[in-house]
Amino acid sequence: ISGGGIMRIHSFVRHLPENGWAPVVLTLKEEYYPQIEYDLDLLKAYSPEVLIVRTGSFEPSGRFAHNLRESAFGVRKNSPVFEKFLKPLLRNILRTVSIPDEMILWLPHALINGLRLVKAQRINAIFATTPTHSAGIIAALLSRLTGIPLVLDVRDDWVGNPLFFDHYPPINR
Repeated sequence: ISGGGIMRIHSFVRHLPENGWAPVVLTLKEEYYPQIEYDLDLLKAYSPEVLIVRTGSFEPSGRFAHNLRESAFGVRKNSPVFEKFLKPLLRNILRTVSIPDEMILWLPHALINGLRLVKAQRINAIFATTPTHSAGIIAALLSRLTGIPLVLDVRDDWVGNPLFFDHYPPINR
């Protein structure tokens, strides 16, 4: 995906091979990314030494997920009944399930595939960048389960971040 936080990690991964590291990137299948943020041109910058492994998730994907997010967080207007009764209920469900963020439903797939990769690729270090904070949780679990050192790049606060409610607006809006 594209965006400000992505460019730093993109450059980092791009330059690892020329510095003696063979990066293995564990990420989601393309269908889980919002189409507005997806940028295939970024992948062209990687050398063949960069292995990208894409996994599934338990989160909704594709057009259904896009419509669900738009409806729940008010980007799109719906019927008065939906706006008054169903939207607050949908927001509460999404907020309850998505702690610390919407990517937590990736955790089972990421752990299973991460453990396979550690074994198959002889991983020496686990590096994760956050947000999403679920990536940090996944990396910490992989590190704990395998004993491989963890490097965690925390770009934004988890607690006290004023942007948190821009992403998850308060119910009473």
